Amino acid sequence: MDSLTNFWSLMAIIVVFQNLVPTQLLEMVRRWLESWQERWKAYKFFRIPEQYGCDGFQENGLYNKVSTYVSTLGGAVDTHYANLCSAKNSNDIFVSLEAGQSVEDVFLGARLWWIHEVKEKDGEGDAVKSFILKIHKRDKAGVLRPYLEHVQAVAEDVDHRKRELKLYTNSQKFGRQKWTSMAFRQPDWTSVAFKHPATFDTIAMEADLKNKIKMDLDAFVRGKNYYHRLGRAWKRGYLLYGPPGTGKSSMIAAMANYLHYNIYDLELTKVNDNSELRMLLMQTSNKSIIVIEDIDCSLDLSRHSGVSDEDERHRGNDDDDYDGHESGRVTLSGMLNFIDGLWSSCGEEKIIVFTTNNKNRLDPALLRPGRMDMHIYFPHCTFSAFNTLANNYLGIKDHKLFSHVQEAFQSGGCMTPAEVGEILLVNKSSPSRALKALISALQSSSRRGGNGVVPERSTENGTHRESERNIRHEMFLNKGSRKVGSDETISKVRLEQAHDDRMLSLGQNNSFVDLKKLHNLFKTKNKNKPTFDLSAGTPVTPGTPVTRDS
Repeated sequence: MDSLTNFWSLMAIIVVFQNLVPTQLLEMVRRWLESWQERWKAYKFFRIPEQYGCDGFQENGLYNKVSTYVSTLGGAVDTHYANLCSAKNSNDIFVSLEAGQSVEDVFLGARLWWIHEVKEKDGEGDAVKSFILKIHKRDKAGVLRPYLEHVQAVAEDVDHRKRELKLYTNSQKFGRQKWTSMAFRQPDWTSVAFKHPATFDTIAMEADLKNKIKMDLDAFVRGKNYYHRLGRAWKRGYLLYGPPGTGKSSMIAAMANYLHYNIYDLELTKVNDNSELRMLLMQTSNKSIIVIEDIDCSLDLSRHSGVSDEDERHRGNDDDDYDGHESGRVTLSGMLNFIDGLWSSCGEEKIIVFTTNNKNRLDPALLRPGRMDMHIYFPHCTFSAFNTLANNYLGIKDHKLFSHVQEAFQSGGCMTPAEVGEILLVNKSSPSRALKALISALQSSSRRGGNGVVPERSTENGTHRESERNIRHEMFLNKGSRKVGSDETISKVRLEQAHDDRMLSLGQNNSFVDLKKLHNLFKTKNKNKPTFDLSAGTPVTPGTPVTRDS
């Protein structure tokens, strides 16, 4: 009875206290009590639900990113229960947390925990899923925000690498206008799955250069803030040049697999003008590689090789056949704007790759830094590159015949990696037979003076035979210019000089067969050459007797 009396007395005191004390003072006391209790709690908890909103049906994108990130943590495998999953059209297996399980993570020296929570809705069969982040209070101010940014970046990279790579090529899409029913066409991209197996490990290249390229790609991918701070578009250009069959196309595939970027193979001969070129650029996605192979053969970029960038961009109507306006073809000015002008800022994280067999045929304005930032030369096969090919094709890293192969290379043997790879592929069942066949081919190449009949000269762009082919190509391009006569005359003179140099190279080779061919050639020329009757001053055909007046 006394205890009940005391209880009612206490309640009466509380009621009187609430009526006498202002509400603001009571609120301050309540907050002080809560803060005092918080001091005894060492951790802070953040809930990330799968769905949110008033109706609870709005998807939370952060939940999916956290789920992807947690699957990359090594501790997820060590939990008592874990789910093994695989994405559609993928062989990669990842781990997801079971309900009630937790995994620990460390970031900037701070320890954090992720807890997967699943609760059943009252009266409904649907479950409410959420992730709970547990973090120490002392780490909340300095760690929480950068940690969540780190979680999102890792999740985006994982999702990016899960997607299927695509290889695109440009085409034309036909349609009709809605109101006038007039037919029209516009440039478009057509794609197929990209499954090229080339990697940096399979590329036959010097190890130092290979590592340099990988480091440059890594710096580009991580350089978003750096490029923005510089006020530059987030893109990078690579020029791959060298003789055919030296691995330029394989390098592009290796770059795409290394970065997991889609490839847009741009065929310039299908692009009508600069406007279509810009439209195709606008349709490319971020994190992609735009490739123009054999650009020296696809577009005439060398006719104005001495013109500065400013002159190219402001060339007026003085030359109707070469201007920056739409003239029924892609111009050098349009190409410069494509890779370095205002249109180059359409999208981010893009790589532009040009390939060519002859670097000297390209206009210098196209090659300067900012457009083609890194120039990579692909030479003929070296002994170091052969080691990579032998490991790839034959599965051997050393052999008793390797010293003979090295000696054959040092003696002047000249072959492309594609030619070496073909010999190894044909004889893959017997490494000894493959190496002997390669040594024989290298020795044969050395006796001929290099790759083919013509010896290789010490030029940056490969063999002298390529210069003759390039001169023929220049003749073909110059046929469409207005100075046909002079251009063709110059090209013919250069072609004759190249032919004479080729004959001289044959004479310098200490081969009896080549000397005999050269002798027969001059003999044929002398036989067909007309002679002159000095007294009459008229040409006489060989074989016709010359009559002289007595």
